Amino acid sequence: MNQKINSATNETLVQNTKALAQKEREITLEVLDHLREISRRKIYLPLGYGSLFEFTVKELGYSAGSAFRRIEAMKLLSELPEVESKVKTGKITLTNLALVQTTVKEQKKNGVTITSAEKKDWIEKVVHQSTREAERTLGRLIAEKTGVAQIRPVKTIRFEITEELAD
Repeated sequence: MNQKINSATNETLVQNTKALAQKEREITLEVLDHLREISRRKIYLPLGYGSLFEFTVKELGYSAGSAFRRIEAMKLLSELPEVESKVKTGKITLTNLALVQTTVKEQKKNGVTITSAEKKDWIEKVVHQSTREAERTLGRLIAEKTGVAQIRPVKTIRFEITEELAD
C-alpha cells in the first residue's frame, strides 16, 4: 500500500478520494468520447473486430458488463450531450445512463417510442438513485406511458442448449 495514503489524515484521505473520483468521472467521459469516434469511424473493423462491443472487451480489456454500460451510455450521451454534466458531477452513474438507454431500446422493440424530452425526464428521475431504485422508477414510467398496470424489472440468466455434452 502507498505510504502516502497510510500517513494521510482522515480529512486529507477523504478529500483526495473525492478529487480522484471526480477525475475518474472526467476520464470516463473522455473514454466515451473516444469510443464514440471509434464507432463513428468503425475503426474496430480493420482491426478484426466485428463490433464495437467486441473491440471494447478484447482490445481494451473491459468486462462484458463494463463494455456494455459504456457503449449504451455513449449512445445516450451522443443524443443528449447536455447530460454529460450530470455524469461529471456524479449526479448520475454510468450504470443508470446505460439502464435508461437499454430501457428505451427495449420499448422501441415493443413498438413504444420514447422521445428525447421523455429521455431527459427519465434521466432527471433517476439522478442520485441506486440501480435498483432506477429500475423501479423506469418500470413505473413505462407503466405510465404504456398504460400497463405494473412493470417490474426481472433479471434473467440465459443458457444455450447443445445436442451433446462436451468432454
